[in-house]
Amino acid sequence: MLEGTRLRLLCGFLCVCFIVSGCSNQQLYSAGQSNERSKCVDEPYSTYDECIARTEKSYQEYKQERDMLLEDEES
Repeated sequence: MLEGTRLRLLCGFLCVCFIVSGCSNQQLYSAGQSNERSKCVDEPYSTYDECIARTEKSYQEYKQERDMLLEDEES
């Protein structure tokens, strides 16, 4: 349990570092995914795989879906 807390703190710290350093959207997306994966450690064993699966979408897939949604809103 303590390791999960440390991992979250580390991920949070890395997110702040990325933001301060002016990183790209892809880097922010990756940091967010890492943070979400670290939360999966606290999930019950029976739902761990499902939790990890929710974080496996690539940035390209995410961007494509996002762009399509934005186009639909503009139409």
